[in-house]
This record gives sequence, C-alpha cells and structure tokens, in this order.
Amino acid sequence: MKRLLTILTMLFVMVCAGCGGVPIVTAEKLEHLKAQWKEPKVSTWYYIGTRESYHYFRHWDLDGTKTYRISEIEQKMENPFPLTSEHKSWRVMYWGVLAHMNTKEKEWELNTPSGPR
Repeated sequence: MKRLLTILTMLFVMVCAGCGGVPIVTAEKLEHLKAQWKEPKVSTWYYIGTRESYHYFRHWDLDGTKTYRISEIEQKMENPFPLTSEHKSWRVMYWGVLAHMNTKEKEWELNTPSGPR
C-alpha cells in the first residue's frame, strides 16, 4: 500500500509539472494532425513554448483543446520561448485552416477581441 501511494504521488507530480500527460508526436504525426479540423472558424494552432528539449503546441477546435509536444530536433522554431500558460504570449501557427486562408481572413482571426478560444 505504501509503495502504491508513492507511485501515485510521483505520477501526480509528473502530471502537475506539465509534461507527463502531453503526448510526444513525430514530425510526420504532427503534419497529419495539422491537416485535421472539425470547424474551420475555430481551428487554430498555437506554439505555447519550449521546455526540456520539447516544443509544445496547442490545437483549439470545436471539440476542445489538445496539447502536443515534439522534439526540438524534429521541429525547428524561430525565437523559441519558455513554456507558458499566458495566452497572450502564445504564437499563432499558420497551420491547418489558417494555412489556406487569405491574408485578410488571417488578420481578422488574429485581431478578434476574444483571443484564443
């Protein structure tokens, strides 16, 4: 019983640290994920920072949000910054739906007062 409690405590600490529950994806898997969305007006990818040699990305869509991480070796990023929960610091990635929008639509999407969904 004491060992089980120790293991559960360690798992809790890992998840709270922000890394334990975030799936690691390959470059190939990330490309596949970028091509999938439920609702074009909602689907947006964000770079949310880098931690312990992994870049973190969050995908907002109609069915909720999902966070992924990929090795810095597999995905190069210009001007990486530390992983943050501050939405205003996140960088919009022109992936998925945004990659197919014209410039005017992109500007509208980024300048909506609601910010990240």
